[in-house]
Amino acid sequence: MRQAIGWRGAGSIRPSIIHDNVLMKASDLVSRTDGYVEIGCCEARLLHKTTTLEFENRCDLVEAVYKRHHVDKTLSKRLFDEIIKVESLNYIPRGLAFDRELRGQVDFFSAITVDWMHTWLQDGVLTTEVFLLLGACNLPVSGLVAFLQQPWQFPFGKQGKGSKLWKVFEDRRLDAKGEVDKVRSTASELLGVMTLIRHYVAIHVDHIPALAPHWKSFKACCKVLDLILVAKRATVSPRGNAGALRKLLEDFMTSHVACYGESHLKPKHAWQWALIWHWLRDDMVFDAFVVERLHLQIRAIAERIDDTTRGERSVLSGVVMEQMAELKKFHSPCCLLGRTFRCDDFPNAVFANKMAVWGSTYAVGCVIFHQDIAGMLLACALDDGELVAVIEKFTFLVQLSPNGAQWTRSDTVAMVRAADLNMARLVRSRRSFLKS
Repeated sequence: MRQAIGWRGAGSIRPSIIHDNVLMKASDLVSRTDGYVEIGCCEARLLHKTTTLEFENRCDLVEAVYKRHHVDKTLSKRLFDEIIKVESLNYIPRGLAFDRELRGQVDFFSAITVDWMHTWLQDGVLTTEVFLLLGACNLPVSGLVAFLQQPWQFPFGKQGKGSKLWKVFEDRRLDAKGEVDKVRSTASELLGVMTLIRHYVAIHVDHIPALAPHWKSFKACCKVLDLILVAKRATVSPRGNAGALRKLLEDFMTSHVACYGESHLKPKHAWQWALIWHWLRDDMVFDAFVVERLHLQIRAIAERIDDTTRGERSVLSGVVMEQMAELKKFHSPCCLLGRTFRCDDFPNAVFANKMAVWGSTYAVGCVIFHQDIAGMLLACALDDGELVAVIEKFTFLVQLSPNGAQWTRSDTVAMVRAADLNMARLVRSRRSFLKS
């Protein structure tokens, strides 16, 4: 953004590229200028979404004052600096935003997408909320680490990473006093550890009146995250739930500001409002994790190429060849995995110990949910062309937290459609605590 269109970044007076009436925190301009808000704004209706024409007009103004100052010498440096500061744009000769010939062919501004993953999970909205809540709870880090190190059973394929999530709070990520001065984690680590943090905090603070505002803000934050994730998985329509996202964001920001004030707000708190427009525009949530993996794949190929005269062609060729090799391993989104076998009692069925169901991998022994009932997967089968699961249904014992409950095993066995299953996020002990 800064190199291509001259945006001055999150630290500028206008820290949001999508909403041009959002000003930096403590700018002292909102009270003197109608129609503007700061990054602590809690109402979507007060935000003005920048149009392509408005952005182009700002670019034209920046180009004009640049030429008056540097070429014609008719504009003082003080006035030039003030205008550039207010518009929060630098003039980039031959830059994307200043190419008038391109404007008639490509509306690149309308295609700008604010990435939810980096906005929320990379020193962003959720990172800040977790840090503030843990600080308010005043719980010892050692207790949280011990909780995370318990023998949790994660879904098949995630057990390795899941068992290392406690490292988010290990010694090397703490300050000199051994305290959490900042949540230092990758986006995937934070997303993975959130299931455990939500349960841990619910047990320790839900009953403390003094922490009610902090708990309310955190829960409102988690509701936004939950909606983003189900929209990302295409479980619900983003366009159809853009209004719900707006309401949840307003509730969260209102609760956050009421609890903590504006001292901990970041420009990314203002960026998150752009998600509403992207959902309406695209009716989908771009998977930023996939994009990041593609970046790593391309970088690994590019680092091996010495011929810079044909660099782009060589990189593209390498990427295509790798993708073709991966496609040879491709299987149906809903199918049995691993070795298959048959049973004489069920001549029309094929069995396996694993199966893939729309991006999720289920293995025998996994704890799953069918509707609202927890259970264990006993067998995977393809019966007359339909993928089915044989499960043992559990008996509910007690609700432990908003997202966790305790169940016990039973002798009830059922056969259900595999597409109707949901994976339990994690399990502990024989009488299991589960996260849905």
